Amino acid sequence: SQLISCLRELYRFNSRYARTLNLKYQGYSVEEICAKLKVTANHFYVILSRARSMLKECLEKGGIG
Repeated sequence: SQLISCLRELYRFNSRYARTLNLKYQGYSVEEICAKLKVTANHFYVILSRARSMLKECLEKGGIG
């Protein structure tokens, strides 16, 4: 329940971050995700890192920001 709430909050904050996490969780390859999001592999890893950090923060503190 808290995970779902945090994912929703992340989506409201930045939908690209939430979509990146979702695609990665679904098992898409880096190349497939980059093609879908129209980003380079380096940018993908930056987005993924930021999204994971924000999700972790939300889970630990109960919110983003």
